[in-house]
Amino acid sequence: MAERGRKPKLEAVRRKSTRANQERFKVIDNLGGVDMQIVDGDNPKPPMHTIGPLRAPERMTTEAKKKWRELSMKLQRSGLLTELDEDAFYMYCMSYSLMLDAENHVKEDGPLQYTQAGWSQTSSWETVRRECLKTCLDIARDFGMTPVARLKLSLIGGNKKKSKLKEVQDMGS
Repeated sequence: MAERGRKPKLEAVRRKSTRANQERFKVIDNLGGVDMQIVDGDNPKPPMHTIGPLRAPERMTTEAKKKWRELSMKLQRSGLLTELDEDAFYMYCMSYSLMLDAENHVKEDGPLQYTQAGWSQTSSWETVRRECLKTCLDIARDFGMTPVARLKLSLIGGNKKKSKLKEVQDMGS
């Protein structure tokens, strides 16, 4: 179920609110006006509790383990996956595996099924596939695996040697 109300904005990106904040967090845009305040120190870095590579839980399916191996080290290297995130990453991998299974069933049976009265309705597997897609996308956003999430990570990172955005982009190569 979706959260109620607007999605919260990052604390790192704020609109000017008072004259005092305007002086404290001033960023001038190309036209010379104050547009957004980018704050670097508000969001502390998550602690790096991981000593070695995280192992995939034994109860995972084969497809989920493949996804775990594919992404876990990349996310760990960029600081986006620690021992504390293991359960959320497990849910992502399992949802991905279930989505692949549902896609195979939809390919075999089609996205529609017909009732005894002859009416068409959405297949149960199509419904499962859609829900898993939503779940995977929600969790992927949390781990910075979408373009917008990576952009937000680079805003939090500020002017460091190598931004989180650059690190996540380098993971693919």
